[in-house]
Amino acid sequence: MSAGEENFFDSLYRIGGGMLLATVFLYIFNVAAGRALGPSAYGSFMLTQSIAMFLYIPMLQGFNVAMVKYAAEKDDPACQRVIISSAFLLTVFFCIVSICLYLWFFGYLTRLIHAGRGILGMAIIFAFLFSLYTLMMDALRSLFKMKAYAVIQPLCAIMALMIFLVFIAAGRVSAVSAIASICLAYITVICIIIFLTRNYLGFTLDRSRLKQLFQYSAYAAVGTISFSVCTNLDKVLINKYLTISDVGTYSVYYVGSVNIMVVMAFLVFNSVFFPMASRLKDKSFLFTKINHIVPYAFLGGIPCLAAIEFVIFKCYGSAYHFDIKLALMFAVASIMLFVNSGYGALAMSCGKEGVKLTAFANIIAVLLNIFFNILLIPAAGMPGAVGSAIISYVIYLSIIFINSKKVMLSHVQ
Repeated sequence: MSAGEENFFDSLYRIGGGMLLATVFLYIFNVAAGRALGPSAYGSFMLTQSIAMFLYIPMLQGFNVAMVKYAAEKDDPACQRVIISSAFLLTVFFCIVSICLYLWFFGYLTRLIHAGRGILGMAIIFAFLFSLYTLMMDALRSLFKMKAYAVIQPLCAIMALMIFLVFIAAGRVSAVSAIASICLAYITVICIIIFLTRNYLGFTLDRSRLKQLFQYSAYAAVGTISFSVCTNLDKVLINKYLTISDVGTYSVYYVGSVNIMVVMAFLVFNSVFFPMASRLKDKSFLFTKINHIVPYAFLGGIPCLAAIEFVIFKCYGSAYHFDIKLALMFAVASIMLFVNSGYGALAMSCGKEGVKLTAFANIIAVLLNIFFNILLIPAAGMPGAVGSAIISYVIYLSIIFINSKKVMLSHVQ
């Protein structure tokens, strides 16, 4: 095994326990919220998060990805300080600008997304805190502080659960209290990481680094947009064309399938794979490894996820109704998301050419996802939403897979 592979698996094992522990507490939180709130209020809770995933895009703009890419390549603390400080200041600036614009167009946005003022207000707060939380967690990744990363992930989930249980005990159970629990956990984690990375934060700016971050993040942001659209537009449109209770039921499938693969993809590809791959010149062995994993992911993953979805529905209670066909469709979409994350992370680690490729693939996937969601959700309901995601994921994978070798060869040269 090469040194690169050894470092990859060492880091993976180091944070794997923390991520899995965090996932367990997040599932307990979601089940507690689902049972306490019921399909309608739980739908409002999940819809708020889905809207926030659109609102945070102009706040973060992919600066976190660019920060990990360039800071992970360097071993010079002074250089890392400039990169991380620049990303932090840029994110704070665009968060302030975005919030001002959201408040200015508040009435228009409520009509556009077909949601109440309370949901939109909560979504703006959630988007702001999620942007800072994501940036600070990625700061740990860029500095390879994997032990701290492993501890903080479950800490955030545990805090959110404990706070929500306090709300339940006090008799204040609502979508607002569920969102507030996560927000308070985010605030605590942000403060902790700022303290841990204080030597890398400041007002140190460099024009060349700012230009570098902007150029890379411009393409990386396309991936963020694609992920947000493909995993959240469906809930917004289900709320518009169906009911808020349908959003709640639909979200349970997400918790039992897509959320699992998002956590797995983040654990394997984002947390460790991307920063490690960014340091390697020749990435061909990584491409081969992913190719070997893909068939097993589909053969073993689909039945496992369908079974997990069934168990999750039982945990949520009788108010939520299980459909095996919809569960299998969600399982296929989830495995596709996991596989796409692997190929996408590998391509992006190849620098500008790789991130351009993923940006192009994401743009095509987003356009197709929007088109088929608008077309299929009014006609077919929830199956139409999942089918739209599968179509967009297949197109994305085809584009990345066909062009990956060319991009890796260009990077080596």
